Order: sequence, then C-alpha cells, then structure tokens
Amino acid sequence: MQRSVARWESKRPILPSDRYQLLLAHLYARRCDGQIALGSGSDFAHLLDALADLGAAETQVRELRALLMRTATDTGTGLLALLGPTTQLSMAAALADPARLDDALLAGIGRPLATSTHRWARCPSHGCDCCSPR
Repeated sequence: MQRSVARWESKRPILPSDRYQLLLAHLYARRCDGQIALGSGSDFAHLLDALADLGAAETQVRELRALLMRTATDTGTGLLALLGPTTQLSMAAALADPARLDDALLAGIGRPLATSTHRWARCPSHGCDCCSPR
C-alpha cells in the first residue's frame, strides 16, 4: 500500500487502479466521525476531482460516484450524505431552530436531491445511469 500511495503522490503521479480507486472512494467518503459525506466540498468530492485530474475517464468517475451514492442511501437514511458540509451545518441549525430556514438552505438541499432523483429515475432496476443510453 505504501508503494502505491508513493506512486500516486510522486512528481509524476499515476492513476490508481480500479480496485484502489474503489478502496479510496470508500475511505474518503467517510468523515472522521464515521458518517458518510459525498456532497460538494467533501473529501470524497476532492478525491473524484483528483482522479479526474490524473486522467480517470468521466464515465469511470461518474460510476464511482453512483456506486457510493447507492451505498450511502440504500438504508434510506443517507440522503444527508449528498449535502455539502456547509449545507449540513445549516440544516442542523434549521432543525434546532426552524426560524433559521431560508431560501439558501432550500437551494442547497434541492440541488443534490434533484440530481440524485434524476439519477434514480434513469435506471429503474438498480438506481444508476450505467444501463441508460448516454
């Protein structure tokens, strides 16, 4: 593992293999407290950006994101994982004090949920876009 990480972080980094990408995705999707975070600004989002910068195909990055989205939301309680850290904090504040609910929070909630709903609507068999024509 150390040699693989050293290659990824070298002066001329290489793209991790598919298996390592999957392992990294699962690791980066979890915050320090063990909660899953996939939204904008999360470590997972930064990992996907890094993989794209290293040359991962757009479809490969999209499929990795879809897989982690399915993993996070399969229990029905993981939709908050799709929100960015700032939106999660704002939502927690609004849940504690409903007067703090505002249009910015609603927009922050609406974007990732609309994206995930659109994704689920594409493939009725298992909720991804891998089976749909692009």
